[in-house]
Amino acid sequence: MRPDSQLYIVPAQGGQARRMRANMAPMNSWHSFSPNGRWLVFSSKRRSPYTQMYLTHIDEEGNDSPAILIENSTAANRAVNLPEFVNIPQDGMVKISTPAVDMYTKFDEAVQLGKKGQYEAAIAEWEKIAETDADDARVQNNLGSALAWSGRFEEAVRHYEKGLELNPQYHAIHNNLGLALAATGHPDEAILQFRKGLEFYPESADLHNNLGRVLAARGQLDEATAQLKKAVEIDSNLAEAQNNLGRVLAAKGQMDEATAQFEKAVELNPNLADAQNNLGIALLSTRQLEEAKPHFEKAVEINPEFAEAHCYLGIVLYYSQDKVPEALAHWREALRLVPDDVLTMSQMAHVLAASPEASDRNAEEAVKIAERAVQLSGAHNPWYLDTLAMAYANAGRFPEASETARHALDLATQQNQSQLVEELNARLRLYEARQPYRDTSKGR
Repeated sequence: MRPDSQLYIVPAQGGQARRMRANMAPMNSWHSFSPNGRWLVFSSKRRSPYTQMYLTHIDEEGNDSPAILIENSTAANRAVNLPEFVNIPQDGMVKISTPAVDMYTKFDEAVQLGKKGQYEAAIAEWEKIAETDADDARVQNNLGSALAWSGRFEEAVRHYEKGLELNPQYHAIHNNLGLALAATGHPDEAILQFRKGLEFYPESADLHNNLGRVLAARGQLDEATAQLKKAVEIDSNLAEAQNNLGRVLAAKGQMDEATAQFEKAVELNPNLADAQNNLGIALLSTRQLEEAKPHFEKAVEINPEFAEAHCYLGIVLYYSQDKVPEALAHWREALRLVPDDVLTMSQMAHVLAASPEASDRNAEEAVKIAERAVQLSGAHNPWYLDTLAMAYANAGRFPEASETARHALDLATQQNQSQLVEELNARLRLYEARQPYRDTSKGR
């Protein structure tokens, strides 16, 4: 790690040290003589930021020749090479056993498999490495990560814990263990791991980000905000932290600030599906339907199994463009992915019950879906009850429609939902006159 060093030779009987002709710059070091004293091998960074091995011949008078590179003798990514002569006959070596080098070769191969998304193959490789290097905390961490990538979080936890037994200060394992614990429904234990990791590495943006995300999920919004702001302060290019901060700000009702964070996240990483979806929701909340649409489309393009994005894309397709078949297709896909998503159910039942076009309506399906949404929500959401009342009225079940609408009206009044109260009163008059409700304008 020194800026440079020089090689000198001194006669065995003593005398003046003389600089060798073989010297190069920078950093000649780690020299070794051959058994007969005629050859000198050494390392230098003459041609590479990593050391390479060079050889010079020394005659009987101690004169050395210009150095020549020993081709293909060292790994390309090793900072230091320690050459050494071995005094054996020419045909006396069949194989050089280098367990450490072999392990790192396997290590690199397993890492590459994980980067390619070949998680099962990566797990198999890490398990083989762990058989001989079980006491290497990095191996335990990487095996745990490969298992986590495959969704095998419980198994991952065991390897992370083993890694921390070997190296309690390994902050990356504290972070990974926290993520695995959060994924298996243990948020309190996850928070402890993130905090422990920050004791050893307080400038880790990832640890602050993940701690903030879990705190937010626990409803601790103020502390979550502080942690996420710290993550963004440390690494302003961490799109995940920008996105998570936006979610917390939105939950606190600070929509303008939240929208700015989502926009920053999308700018930093356009392929972050969650940020695209969140930006779409933020725009939708201010009735910017056309502006929201491309963000939901991008989210679905990035992750075709993103149920929430399918749900909201269906909403903007219906309310901004009257594309009912396309909207229904996205809602059906959302329910295939998440069968009990009540928002999707309610939106779909609304259209099946209240679309102006008879060809779009399906009375039986609307009632079935709306009843399920109300059941799952505990009959405490006036919007879902409103949709169920529409479905009953569309099916000609007006007494049930009126009763359900009155229940929704009571809840909306208690919750100070003034616009919904006005709409429910108008719809209740229709049901009492034995008339179904039909959408007449977009943008409900």
